Amino acid sequence: MEANCSADRWTAVSRAIRAPSRVDRDIRVPTPALSPLLKNLLIGGADFKSETVLAYELGYRAQLGSRVTGSISTFFNDYDKVRSTSLSPPPAFAGFPLFYANNLEGQTYGIELSTNFQALDWWRLHGGYTFLREHIRIKPGRTDFNNALNETADPQNRFSLRSSMDLPQNFELDAGLRWVDSFRFNNSGKPDRVPDYFELDIRLGWHPTKHLELSIFGQNLLRDQHLEYVISGSNPREEIRRGVHGRVTWRFPGR
Repeated sequence: MEANCSADRWTAVSRAIRAPSRVDRDIRVPTPALSPLLKNLLIGGADFKSETVLAYELGYRAQLGSRVTGSISTFFNDYDKVRSTSLSPPPAFAGFPLFYANNLEGQTYGIELSTNFQALDWWRLHGGYTFLREHIRIKPGRTDFNNALNETADPQNRFSLRSSMDLPQNFELDAGLRWVDSFRFNNSGKPDRVPDYFELDIRLGWHPTKHLELSIFGQNLLRDQHLEYVISGSNPREEIRRGVHGRVTWRFPGR
């Protein structure tokens, strides 16, 4: 039997801005009583400008067979006037207070892959992969207290595989496996790393009636806990724990 094959292509160019918020221009973070000469550790930037990005995207999506679809997309983003944290010039007290400026620029680019496979009438599989590279840097002749590390705390690689099964007697079984690459984050102006991890989520659902659903979820089942993100200077580091919970859902008729 010959399978039909159809395809869609798309391209996009867009520009976006992030207008200054009250935090960017008006924040005041008071200092502990360390010195009478220093009232604030961090203040907003009175001249803070809008951050900008020019984004390019190219994609392709195809029906590869009667049971398989796939897509691929690439992107490139060019950023300017990205928020930085600067030292106050003399005669400031040891460079403090810090203030927000627009001293960063750079690019990000990557690729996204996705596929769906109808393995059986009652069993569906979905796979996805994302590759991301980030090059955010300090503009020539400018400074940033965090060495341009605040804007790049993202993993370079991500992979996921999901399985959805429609079982007899109105049961459903869903499972999701994911891998997240290690990544660099800002640790008080110095690079540090969050390790990579695998994790597994499982859901078992039952529909005893058309409008009632009973479900039990297991999340992050492969280990007791794992680290996903770190806020600069945080101690101890908060880790995501394994969890199990249930849910009862009632859908009113007509919805």
